[in-house]
Amino acid sequence: MTGMVRTRGPLRLLVTMNRPLSVSIQQQTRNISRSRTQVWCEKKTVGYSCDQLFRVVSEVEHYHKFIPYCKKSVVTIRQPDSLSANLVIGFRPFLNLSYTSHVTMIRPHLVTAVCKDMSLFQHLHTVWKLNPIQSRPDCCEVDFAVSFKFLSAGHSYVARLVLDEVVKKKHGGIHQ
Repeated sequence: MTGMVRTRGPLRLLVTMNRPLSVSIQQQTRNISRSRTQVWCEKKTVGYSCDQLFRVVSEVEHYHKFIPYCKKSVVTIRQPDSLSANLVIGFRPFLNLSYTSHVTMIRPHLVTAVCKDMSLFQHLHTVWKLNPIQSRPDCCEVDFAVSFKFLSAGHSYVARLVLDEVVKKKHGGIHQ
């Protein structure tokens, strides 16, 4: 069963699957037009423990295999609780954005990433919070947020156009 409601404010998407694990997604995308800051938030219950999901989120070198529009993900420095990675995000066929992400990890509950390449973004911050569900040790709640602001108005415009497509692509598999 799927429902999608568009309002003048943030985009809200609610998806429920009739499977042994009921997945609820509440997602918000927000474009703060005056400042060109864009925010995407999502809270979701998943059928993986915090440890299992932490491993996936912290293995940035594999992002190009499953993150929409991520064309390249190479870890350049890895420490026990942090790493740096070069990422390329491609919006077909005309725009490929390269930047370095600095990731901090607190196992198994928190992964944060900050872009310090100020030639492309004024800011880019990503947070993954993984919270255990006491009654279901094989599940956790994921609280994800990304906030970004491009320096270029052109990049901001393209990002606004593509953001809905990213949301649809990311959740396309859930509908099936």
